[in-house]
Amino acid sequence: MTDQNSSSQENHIERDLKGLLRWAFGLAFIFLGCLWFSGALNSLAPFLGGQELNDSNVAYIDTVQTQAVKELTTLGAILAVVDVVASVEVGFNFVASAEIGIGHAIQSFALLLRQAMDALVLSTAAFEVLTLLLAISNAVSGPIFAISLICFGALCVVRNFAALPRLHTLVEGVTFTAISLFLLTYIIVPYSIQISAWCSMEITHALHAATRDGLSALDADIVERATNTSTPQDWTKRGTAIAAYEHLSNDLPQKVKSAAWLIWAFWARVLIHAVAIPILVAFVLRQIFHHVLKTALLK
Repeated sequence: MTDQNSSSQENHIERDLKGLLRWAFGLAFIFLGCLWFSGALNSLAPFLGGQELNDSNVAYIDTVQTQAVKELTTLGAILAVVDVVASVEVGFNFVASAEIGIGHAIQSFALLLRQAMDALVLSTAAFEVLTLLLAISNAVSGPIFAISLICFGALCVVRNFAALPRLHTLVEGVTFTAISLFLLTYIIVPYSIQISAWCSMEITHALHAATRDGLSALDADIVERATNTSTPQDWTKRGTAIAAYEHLSNDLPQKVKSAAWLIWAFWARVLIHAVAIPILVAFVLRQIFHHVLKTALLK
């Protein structure tokens, strides 16, 4: 009987110590969360890291956007020459004796160039979305971190009240959501973009180089040769337009093939680097963190 009383007393002391520790940890986390939320601990933010990763992501997106603008400008110049040559007023009027099929082929070539521009515009828009997501993540990760600390502290405190299971479940759910949002904004979004940047440099570098080379070749073949002896105002003159038409018609199938390949390459860049890789990385990281959080919190 004495042994049972002693064992019961030890268990009671152990429960009390665990309860005190929960109170201590809970209040400490709540206090730290309030301090962080108020901005009193902003000086500690650099110690959490993340700034270098953010700077790398911003530099990557800026590089991609700058390159896309250059490519749009180049495509626009190419399309301007092709449109002038293919236009009814300048094109078919003075080539009535030529094969009309070539004129239609040039118009098809212009359509391919417009589709390539559409892909580039979509690429620019997709990376703007990534820029917005990154900016939002940077803005809210700090406050969400503070809320996560407060919620975790509250969870430690609530676990002392076994008679309130509904409150316990509610606080667990809120804590799980807060920490999940913090991991999303502080780790998942930034690393999704970072891994996409790494793939761009290490895996699909050849695709980017080939795209730039192909576009430069079209630019040199069409814009520079078609306009090197005239100004845009002179393109509508009969002699200049005929010369441009004859040059554009030369090896037209190869030009069409190059434009079609550019469409594929631009779309591949959009889908791989702005859509597929960020979503895939975000999904994998989310699944890992979700499992870890469920194991650690919801028990």
